[in-house]
Amino acid sequence: MDPSAQRLRIPFFAVRSAFPAVIVVGAVAFLSGAAVWTIAAAHLMPTSVILVWATRGIAAAAGLAVPLGSAVLSLPPTLANLALFFAVYWSGVRLRRMLDDSDPEGEDRLVSRIIGAASLFGIFALLVLIAASIGGAAFDLRGVIRVCVLLSGPVLVSLRPAGELINRAVRDYMGSAALEALRMSRAQTLRVFAALIISSNVVLAVLIAVRFGEVTAVLQAYSSPSAAAVGLGVIQLAYAPTVWAAGIAWVSGAGVTLARGVELSAYRGAEGIVPPLPIAYAFPPEPSPWAGLLALIPVVAVAAAVTGRAEWQSAAQLWPAVFSSVQILLGFSVLCLFFSGGIGGGGLSEIGVDVVPTMLLAGLGTCAVVFAGIGMVRLRDHFAARD
Repeated sequence: MDPSAQRLRIPFFAVRSAFPAVIVVGAVAFLSGAAVWTIAAAHLMPTSVILVWATRGIAAAAGLAVPLGSAVLSLPPTLANLALFFAVYWSGVRLRRMLDDSDPEGEDRLVSRIIGAASLFGIFALLVLIAASIGGAAFDLRGVIRVCVLLSGPVLVSLRPAGELINRAVRDYMGSAALEALRMSRAQTLRVFAALIISSNVVLAVLIAVRFGEVTAVLQAYSSPSAAAVGLGVIQLAYAPTVWAAGIAWVSGAGVTLARGVELSAYRGAEGIVPPLPIAYAFPPEPSPWAGLLALIPVVAVAAAVTGRAEWQSAAQLWPAVFSSVQILLGFSVLCLFFSGGIGGGGLSEIGVDVVPTMLLAGLGTCAVVFAGIGMVRLRDHFAARD
């Protein structure tokens, strides 16, 4: 088939690949809106608000701020954000298979994937734009950046046009050795972020165990503590990505904002009204002499991700570390755009993790541990060679 005619078919492939995901996202949003309308039936709201709430749910899941009565809902990352991410990713995988079946080779293959990525991004961007218009979402700068990242990220990962372009640029301008270092660094970076997630859960588990009395005391403020434990547990699980980020930000010193004006870390305290969520009371309001020791948990976890196995140590070299550090800092700066927002009015209008402090303290600290792991491997090799 003529290459130009093949490229004209790519947007239609994108529509076919995205259609099932769009239907699923729309159905889930509509059912969620209907459930909320059923719960609020006592307020005698018209059924037309189901569509409004459904579109607000899609807009909020994409990262925009939406009205919530007199407050503004600007969600930190929830499982809904991840669900939308994987819906777009699944569509991208389907589109890549369609493009591979049409068998374009060489430069045509890369061009086809670039066109496909742009088409798929446009489809979901149009869905979010329609939802935001109907739901009355605010198009602030942070929200627009969130939407662009949340939609472009899975498209680029699934179709891989950006990775191919970066590989070509590194190979052409830095050589094949640098390209191999880049490939090793990607696996190392994924291990580092996995280690940070695991270590954050360990830090939170220690905090909950130490402050178990304060954490469980929150439940006594509710009329049914057992029901509150289940309900609040589900809510906290829904905000699992933000909770993980809060653990790393708190232990690194970057700080976590539990409510407006209440920002604390392992090394500084704060006073104020904290939302009645058990996880919020796991963080000590005043710095404790033992709290700084928890910083060793992510340090050890990252070091293990770099040097824990013999095959991983083959990537413990200078250039892979440089590429990993760039990816880690970019990852922190992009991810932290999502780790703050509002889940209600008053003090609940500002919750989460700040971008710049977390990127500088946690990000640079993680990069320092990566280089320290490389130094340990090189010292070991140096003394082994002398022996």
